Amino acid sequence: MSKIPRSDEVWQRVFAYAQDCLRNDRPVFTVARRVENRITDVKSSSIGRRSAQGTTNSSRVTRAMVDSLWLELRGEGKGSSYLYFTKALVLAALPGIVEDMDGDLVLRHAPSVLERKQRRMAAACDSGTGFAGGEGEVHRNLKEFIYNEPDVALAALKSGPYQRVAMEYVFPTGDRVDVVLIDGSGNVLLVEVKPLLQPDDLTPFAQAAKYRLLWSILRERSVSEVRCLVVAPDISASPWRKMRDKHAIECAAIRVALPTEGPAGKS
Repeated sequence: MSKIPRSDEVWQRVFAYAQDCLRNDRPVFTVARRVENRITDVKSSSIGRRSAQGTTNSSRVTRAMVDSLWLELRGEGKGSSYLYFTKALVLAALPGIVEDMDGDLVLRHAPSVLERKQRRMAAACDSGTGFAGGEGEVHRNLKEFIYNEPDVALAALKSGPYQRVAMEYVFPTGDRVDVVLIDGSGNVLLVEVKPLLQPDDLTPFAQAAKYRLLWSILRERSVSEVRCLVVAPDISASPWRKMRDKHAIECAAIRVALPTEGPAGKS
């Protein structure tokens, strides 16, 4: 479990992330509406940005806004007014600590958040629409590699840089996506991780397509702005070309070495 940082540590991470975006001309997208923002300058207590859809770009994200949002996320206050972009910036700067859930920012490991996810998944299993089962080491390592280092893990897709949104995102239906990212064009990328793809098994691809439709309906994003990707160590035996060409379901081979195998690799 990630340690919950103090308010000053949160600002330091937001500050450092904004500096990196400015230095590398890296965009920051809002999750809900695909609005692209570019960092224009970074000062000791405020961050300038230019929005692709903003009527005015004179408003700055201040340290006070970040502190206010952080207090709100921790349940220690309602929070005063802050720019909507503050949420997007904090989400991008604090992956693994903050994540998106139903369009709201939440602390990933907060007991109330974990309980809500468990209730959703349990309800899906009880209704017969979900399934239970443990997570193997290969699946877990792949999922964490993709979430922790998306630009490296998904380099072959050539659609970065990627912005992290959530790991183990649970829809209200109880369906769970392994990793949610935003690509370099602002599209949502939903990643379904499989340790093994069997020949002629269409189930993983159907799951990925289902997630795309769920996101489009529940989060009100056009299907054209939602990508779905199936990942496995070996995709050669799967019908990935047919799924890509006929249903726009992407597929990628990524391998992560187990601790006893040495350095990680990918294909």
